[in-house]
Amino acid sequence: VMPVVALRGLVTALSALVITLNGLYGNGASTTPPVTGIFGPVATSTVPSITAPAVTFPTPSLSTPKPTTSSALALFPNAPSANLALALTSLKNASVNIMCVSKVQGIRSMSGSGVIFDSRGLILTNSHIAQYYLLESSFPKGSISCTVRTGSPAQSAYKAKLAYLSSQWLAANPYTLTATMPRGTGEHDFAVLVITESATPFTLPTSFPAMALAKNDVKTGDGIAIASYAAQSLTAEDVRNNLYPTLVFGSVASRYNFTRGSSADLLSLGGSAAAQEGSSGAGVANEKGELVGIVTTSSQTGPLLMRDLRAVTVSHIRKSFTADSGEDFDSYFKYSTPSDMIAVFIDDVATEGSFLRGSIGL
Repeated sequence: VMPVVALRGLVTALSALVITLNGLYGNGASTTPPVTGIFGPVATSTVPSITAPAVTFPTPSLSTPKPTTSSALALFPNAPSANLALALTSLKNASVNIMCVSKVQGIRSMSGSGVIFDSRGLILTNSHIAQYYLLESSFPKGSISCTVRTGSPAQSAYKAKLAYLSSQWLAANPYTLTATMPRGTGEHDFAVLVITESATPFTLPTSFPAMALAKNDVKTGDGIAIASYAAQSLTAEDVRNNLYPTLVFGSVASRYNFTRGSSADLLSLGGSAAAQEGSSGAGVANEKGELVGIVTTSSQTGPLLMRDLRAVTVSHIRKSFTADSGEDFDSYFKYSTPSDMIAVFIDDVATEGSFLRGSIGL
């Protein structure tokens, strides 16, 4: 078993060069401007707060059956291919809704997406979503309360804690919680949560449905599947009680790099029903049923099909994690126990939480 090595704290990131939000350098392209981020939640401008939903807890099934090609095609008869139908079925099962209810003046409540990438209950999502967990830990209990929800419609299922939030992202983007129209490129915009307890009367499952991380990048034109909890047009009541997964097939329109390199850092996925608020943190899968990225930003004007949804790649996540922590992403999260991950990062939670509160004046 790999010995637990402490991750570098926020101090390292704050002493580094501030990341620019200018152009992204693409494969054969010149530059592309930053886009409006899906930084915030549900209807940021029209639904300033969400109250905790009053829910009943249906008896959970003992296990999630592994999807078969026939069952996937029955669920998605118009899928571009049997492999993508199977990939989207698996991705749907591994997807979660992350809801954070805020009672703090000036901090909006939030609903976003995430995807389980390890059967022990490790969730990959965005830093701009997971930063709510920093505040949940730094404010008095109950001031901000985050819950992981699953299902269709989404219902409270689990509680989670931070195992990693990119200090590089936080150093460059400390004001997204209070900005009216937050913007960004998606660079370093990822975090890892660990499911720690049940949010229902039932015990945690012994294993969670999960998506394996891709070893290789997708190429321009490759088919992909997206599963999110999109919520831009919903009311607060709908988000509480009638939030259903948005399931989309698409293809890679373009690939970009934040710094020049051989592997892609960002995928342009074009417009779709997923190109809206609430989709941040959603998983993007390839035809092999592997996770190739998570949604991070989107243009937010015009019809959904005319927008441009973008996802930070697993390749970028691996590179960024190593630069921030000195560790290999796959090895660290494979060989560390969930409790060790939380314990290692607990000092950073305090440091980053203090930095975030100071930045937004709370």
